[in-house]
Amino acid sequence: MPKLVLFAACERVLIDQQNMLSLVGVIQELKVQVPESGQVPSATSSAPIKWDVITQWAKLPDDTGKNFEQRIAMFNPAGQATAVSAVAALDLSGTYNRTIATVLGFPIGTPGRHTIKLWLSENGKETEHPLAEYWIDIVFDVLRKQ
Repeated sequence: MPKLVLFAACERVLIDQQNMLSLVGVIQELKVQVPESGQVPSATSSAPIKWDVITQWAKLPDDTGKNFEQRIAMFNPAGQATAVSAVAALDLSGTYNRTIATVLGFPIGTPGRHTIKLWLSENGKETEHPLAEYWIDIVFDVLRKQ
């Protein structure tokens, strides 16, 4: 099974001409401005944000000839799945494999810790438990009247 080297969420992933990787705006917390009146977004609200989830895997000697696929899914603080999910096959023809999932929209309706989980399948059999988790905190920032 390949070794997970990197798993992160950011505003944007850049890869230059020398194949160097840059993460722009690593996302750890999002502040959602809400009015002092108490009107907050609905639980299913989503912000029109484009963002990326990146994984990088290192090929190990015994990975040759095997087929791997990763799956990511995001869960709200109550543990319920959100609309954020993606599946991608790994190309282990080289030493490393990078997979970038571009996501349109960010679930902002529930404050608290959101978790992006990562699973890996080998020849169609998925790991029982996630191999990694990435946390993003949603904070409601109350706008006070001046």
